[in-house]
Amino acid sequence: MGITLTTLQTVTRGMEGVRRRQALCQALGQMCRAIRIYLRKWERAPWPRISARQFSSYLFPLYACLARTWLPDTNPQVKLSALQALRPVLSLLLPRKEVQVQIHEDILLFAAQYQSGLEPFLITQILSQILGAALVNSIPIPSAQVEPLVRTLAQQIFSGGPPHRHHPQGCSRDNCRGISCLFLQLARLHPLELLKAFQRSLEGGPSALRVALLRTLAQIAGTQRPELWRQRATFVKTVRVLLANSETKVRLAMLQAIGQLLRSQYLENIEGWTLNYVSLQLAISAHRLTHPALKLPLGGLEEKAIERTCIEVLHVAVSSGNGASRELWGRLLGYLLQPHYGHLAGPLCCTLVLLAERRWQWAPRRLIGAEEGNSPTPQELMVRLLGLAVSPWAGSGRGGPALLLLSLLRTEMDTEAAATWWVVLPAMVRYLEGHSQYTLPASLWEEKLLEFLKASLQRKGSIPAAGWVLTLAKEFTKQKGIWPDSSAERVFLSKASGVALSAAGDPKAATLILQDFLLQADYADQGQMKGLRWCLAYCAEGHPAAVLDALGRFEAAILEEGEEPDCPLFGQGLPEPERMGVKAALMDFYGTLPGWVRKEQLRPPLLEQIVAKILLHYETAGGTERAKGDPQLALSFIRSLSGLSLAIQALEEDPLSFGIPQKLGLLDRLLALIQPESKDGRMVSPVCKEAMAALQDLRQVRGQREGGPIPQNRGTDFDPNLHPHSHSPEALSREENLELAEQSLSRFMVLLPLEEDNNQSLSQGALAALLDLMETLMGQVEASAWLQQVFQLLGNYLVSEREAERLLALQLGTRLLRTRRQKTGPLPEAQWGPFGLFVGALAPLTFDTRGPVRRDAAGCIGLLLSLQGIVVPRKLNGEEWHMRCIRQDLFCEDTEKGETASCQLAKVVSWVLPADEVLPFLCSLANQMGAVSPDCDRAALLWFEVAVQHWRMEPGDESRQVGSLVGCLCSRLEISEGPDPLHCLTSGLCVLAERHPNATCLSLLQRKVLPRRKEIWTALTTCKVLSTSILELVLNWMEPWLVGPSGLVNLPPTGLQALRDVILAMEGCAKLIPLLSDLCYRLLCRLSQEIPASCPDLRGAFSTCSEDPFLDGLLHHFLPPLNQSSGIFRDLSLAFCVELTEHLMVHKPEMRTPLLQSWLHEAKEGEPMPRAMAIRGLQNMANAMATSKVRTDPKLLETLLAELPHYLSSLLEEVQLEACKLAGVLLENMDMLCCETLDLEPLSQALRALTHNSGLGPVLTGAVEEVHSRCLECQARTTQASSRRRSPGLLRWFFRRQRNGRQQGGVRPWHKNT
Repeated sequence: MGITLTTLQTVTRGMEGVRRRQALCQALGQMCRAIRIYLRKWERAPWPRISARQFSSYLFPLYACLARTWLPDTNPQVKLSALQALRPVLSLLLPRKEVQVQIHEDILLFAAQYQSGLEPFLITQILSQILGAALVNSIPIPSAQVEPLVRTLAQQIFSGGPPHRHHPQGCSRDNCRGISCLFLQLARLHPLELLKAFQRSLEGGPSALRVALLRTLAQIAGTQRPELWRQRATFVKTVRVLLANSETKVRLAMLQAIGQLLRSQYLENIEGWTLNYVSLQLAISAHRLTHPALKLPLGGLEEKAIERTCIEVLHVAVSSGNGASRELWGRLLGYLLQPHYGHLAGPLCCTLVLLAERRWQWAPRRLIGAEEGNSPTPQELMVRLLGLAVSPWAGSGRGGPALLLLSLLRTEMDTEAAATWWVVLPAMVRYLEGHSQYTLPASLWEEKLLEFLKASLQRKGSIPAAGWVLTLAKEFTKQKGIWPDSSAERVFLSKASGVALSAAGDPKAATLILQDFLLQADYADQGQMKGLRWCLAYCAEGHPAAVLDALGRFEAAILEEGEEPDCPLFGQGLPEPERMGVKAALMDFYGTLPGWVRKEQLRPPLLEQIVAKILLHYETAGGTERAKGDPQLALSFIRSLSGLSLAIQALEEDPLSFGIPQKLGLLDRLLALIQPESKDGRMVSPVCKEAMAALQDLRQVRGQREGGPIPQNRGTDFDPNLHPHSHSPEALSREENLELAEQSLSRFMVLLPLEEDNNQSLSQGALAALLDLMETLMGQVEASAWLQQVFQLLGNYLVSEREAERLLALQLGTRLLRTRRQKTGPLPEAQWGPFGLFVGALAPLTFDTRGPVRRDAAGCIGLLLSLQGIVVPRKLNGEEWHMRCIRQDLFCEDTEKGETASCQLAKVVSWVLPADEVLPFLCSLANQMGAVSPDCDRAALLWFEVAVQHWRMEPGDESRQVGSLVGCLCSRLEISEGPDPLHCLTSGLCVLAERHPNATCLSLLQRKVLPRRKEIWTALTTCKVLSTSILELVLNWMEPWLVGPSGLVNLPPTGLQALRDVILAMEGCAKLIPLLSDLCYRLLCRLSQEIPASCPDLRGAFSTCSEDPFLDGLLHHFLPPLNQSSGIFRDLSLAFCVELTEHLMVHKPEMRTPLLQSWLHEAKEGEPMPRAMAIRGLQNMANAMATSKVRTDPKLLETLLAELPHYLSSLLEEVQLEACKLAGVLLENMDMLCCETLDLEPLSQALRALTHNSGLGPVLTGAVEEVHSRCLECQARTTQASSRRRSPGLLRWFFRRQRNGRQQGGVRPWHKNT
C-alpha cells in the first residue's frame, strides 16, 4: 500500500488529463475507505499492523496536490472529483495535530468553492469535518479566518448561493442545517470574534442577510453552551444593533431573537428597552392591520405573525421569571382591552394568568391598586373577559384562559359576586376542554355564560351594591360597540346588559338607563335593534315595570313640543321613514316582553300596556295598507303577535282561560298580510312564513266576546283602550277553524310562482309554516268528519291546472294524513264516502307529468288506506303489491312501469271498497275526467275501467246504479270542452257499456236530453266489442213501437235520433246490411201507419244506397204487397218501387211488365196520390230507358204516348203535373228512345187544350207551356224527316243504325256508299 501511495504521488505531479484526474480521485477515495476499514478491523489481518500515522504520511502529499493544485483548477469536473476524494482523505489526516494545523490554512480555499457552482453541501461537509476536528483536538482555527468564513456562510444562508445542477433554486435544506452547525462550531471556537463579525454584518448587510444572521444568532443562543454564557452581554449588544430597523422580516427576526435570549436567560429582565421594543412592534402591526388603506402582502399575515411573536415574547418573559412586574401587568391588561388584539386574546390571557399567579410578589392583597389612575376598572375587565369567552375557540382558544383569568381576578371584583368563582369558573373551563367547536353548540355555551352571570349577580339586593351592578350594565352596553354588528359577542353583551339591569336593586335607576339606551340607539341599524330587544327582554325578567316605564318615557320624549301627551299620533317630528322604523321597533319590543316577564307579573300589564300599545303603533303607522308595502312594519307586527301568543300559552294555568278581546281582528290582520309582495307574485321577504306561524300561535289563544254573535266586520274597528270587563274567554269554533284554514290556503296559493322561484329559502320556509298551521287547524276537527273536511279543503286544488298548486295540495294532504295516522292510528269509524271522493281526486294524478306529484299521490292513497284500517295483503289476485315499490315506479320516468303501478293501486282500492261505495267512487272519477290534463284523463279512465270490472251490485239494483253513473258522465259531457275530455268521457261510457250493456243503453235511451248525442252513440257503435250489440239493443228497445198498433206506444225523439246515429256510425260495416233492410222496412211501415192520409215521400231517401244486398232485402219485403188489391202496405210498396224503378228494370227485368200494368192501372183508376206516384213511376221508367241501361220497348213507348192525353185531361192538378213531367221526359229523349216515328198529334192536342184552360195554377201552366213548345218542335223534326224518307223500312233501318252507334260510344256518320 505504501508503494502504491508513493507511486500515486509521483503520478499526480505530471497528470493533466481530466478523465485521468477523475479516475485517480475515485481510486484514491476507494483506497482511503479501504484503509479505514483496515484500521477498524486490523486485529483480523494476518500481516503486521500498519498505523494511521504511517498512512497519513503517504496521504498528505496527495491531499496537498488535490487541495492546492487540482481544486483551484477551472474544470468543474476535476473540482467535483477532488472534493469527493478529499472527504475520505481528511478523515485519515485530521486526527494528526501537526497535519491539522496545515489543513486549517486551506479553510478559506474550501469556502471559496461555494462560488464555483459545485454542490454546496459537499463543501459544507468538508468544512464541518475540519471545524469538528478542531473542537475535538482543542486546536482552534486562526481567528483571522472567522469573519471571512462568517460572511461566506451567511451569504449561503440568506441567498442560497449560486445555483448548481443538483439544487438549481439555491441552498438546500440539508446544506442550511450543515451551515448552522458550522456557525455553532465557530461560536464554540471563537465566540467573541463570531459575535463581532455578526455585528458588522448586521450593521451594513442587506435585510435578507440580517434576517439570516438573527435567526442563526437565536439558534446559537438556544444551545446554551457554557462557553457562550460568558458572552451573553455581547449577544444582547449584537441584537440591539437592529432596534431601529423597520423592515417587516427584520422586525420578526428581532422578536424571535429576543424571545430566545429571554428563554436562555441571556436577558435578565424584560423591563426597559425590551418591553418598549415589543410594545412598539405591537403598536406598529396593529396600526398597519387596522388601516385598510395600507396594502399589506398576503393580507397582513406577516404583521399578524409579528403580533403573535410579541405575545410569545411576553409569555416567555413571564414564564421564565423575568417579567413579573407591575409595568408588564398594566401593559398586558391594556392589550387585552384593546379591540384590535382580539385575535391574540388566547395567548394574552395565558400570559396574564401566569403573571397573576405571581401577583403576590408585588401586591399581597390586590392586583389593581387604587393609585393607578389609568388601570382598568373591575367592571371593564369582567365585561371584556366574558365577551372574549363567548367564542371560546376563536383567538387561539381564548375561552378557557379568559375564564381562568377572571377566576384569578375575583379579589378585584365585588366580594359577593365573585364568592363562588373559584369553583364555578374552573368547572366551566373543564367543560370546555371536554368539547370542541364541532361538538358544543354556540347557543348552549352562551346560555351557560348567562347563567353564570345571573348566579353571580343574585345578591340580596342591597341599595349600595346596586351601583356596582349598574356600572357593570353600562359597561356591557359600552363594550358592544367594539364588536361587529352580527357577531355573537355583541348579542351576548346585549343580553348580559339586560341581566345586569334585572339584577340591580334600583328599578328607578334601571329605568333611566334603559331610557338612555332607547334614546341613543340607531333605529336604522338592525344589529342595534336586536341587541336592544335582548336587553329589554332580559331586564324584564326582574323589572318588567321598569321596562314598560322606560318605553313609555321614550314614547313621551320623542313627542313634539306642544303635542298632547296622550295624542295617538306621536313622533310626528320625525321624518316618515324614520318614524316608521321607530314604530316597528317599539312593536318588536312590546311583543318580546311577554315571553320574558314572570308569569305572576304578566297578567296586569298584558292587555292594558302591551296589546293596546302594539295595536296603537300598528294602526298609527298606517295599519294593514301600509304593512302590505312595508315588510319591516309587517314583520314587526307579526313577530310581536307571535311572541304575545306564545307568552300566554306558557302560563302555568290553562292558556285558554285568558283571552284577548282583539283576537278576531288580529287574525284578520294577519290573513291580510298573506299576499303577493311583488308584481310577479314572488316572495321577497319572510312575511308570509311569519304570518302563518303567528296565525298558528294566536289561534291557540282564546278571544273574549260579550255574549253576542261574532261581528262580521271584525278587522277594521277596534278600540286601543278596550279592557276586558264582562268578557268570557272563548276559543274558535270548528267552522271558524275551517274558515281560517281555507283562507290561509287560498291566500298562499296566490303566492305560488308559475315558474321556479329564485327565492327557494323563502318559499320553503313559508311552505313549512303553512303545513304546520294546517296540521294544527285540522287537528281540532272531530274524527267523524275529519276526512270529509280535509277533502273539502284540498279537493279544488288537487284538480288545479297549475302544477304548483297540485303539488302543494298533495304535500299538505300527505302531511295531514301522516300526522293523523301517527297520533291516532286508524279512524274510529271507516269513512268510506270521503275516502272514495278523496281517492277519486287523487287517482288521475298518478299519471301526472311531474314525478313528485305521482309519488305523493300514491303516498296519499296509501295513507288513506291505512287510516281506514285496511291491511292490504302482499299478494292480491296473485300479484305482488308493495306500496313502496308502487311509489318508486310512479316516480320514475318509465311510462310502462308507471301505468302498471297505477293499475295495481287501482285494483287494491277497488278490492277494499264496499259495494255501496263504488258508485260514489266512480262518480268522483268521472268528475275528474277532463279536469286537469290528457295524461290525468288517461289515469282516470284506467281507474274507472278497473273499478267497473270489480263492481259488485245487487241483482235488482243494476239499472238504478248504472243509470246514476251514466247521468254523472252525461253531466260531465255537457260542460266539457275540447276533444280530449270528450274522448275520455265517451271511452268511460264504452267501458261501462261493455260490462253492463243493457242498463247503459237503456239509461241513455230514456234520457230526454242527451248532450253530445252523436259523439256518444258513435263511440259506443265503433267500439269493437259493442259494434253489433248496440244496434240490436236499440232495435229491441224500439220493437214495441215498431210492431205495435198506431197510437199505443209513443217513442221519444231520442230513440230515433239514437237509431240514426248508430246507423251512420256503422257506415261501411258488412254486418249492418241484414239489419238495415229490415229496419228500414219497419220504419217505413210505421211511418205509413202514422200518416194514413198519404203515402210517404221517399224521394231521395235511398239515393245513396248502392248496395244490391240492401236493396234486395228491401225488395224482399216490398214486392209481395204489390199483388194486393189495396191497403196501406200496397201503397207503401208502390211508392218504394217508384223510387227504385231503375234498379228493378236492370236487376229484376221480370218485374217490368207487372209494374207497368200496376202503374197504368193506378194512373187511370187510383186515388189522387197513388195516381201521381204511378205517373212518377212511369216517368222513372222512361228515364231508365233513356239512360240506355234498359232495352227500349216500342210497345211500351206507344202505350205511354197513348195514355198521356188521358192523364193530361185529369181534373187533379197533381196528376196533370206528373203527366206533364212524363211528357217532358219522353220529348226530351226522343232520339234516345227512338220514338220519332210515333204519332205526337194526340199529345199535342191535349197540351193545346190545357194551354187554353185559365183555371190552372202557375206551376202547372208553366210546365204545360214548356212541354207544348217542345212537342211542337218534335213534330216539326218528324215532318221534315218524313219528307226525305225513301221508304219507311229504310228510315226505320237508319234510325236503328244511329241508335246502335250511340250505344257503342258515338254516332256513325252518314256515308254516300251506305
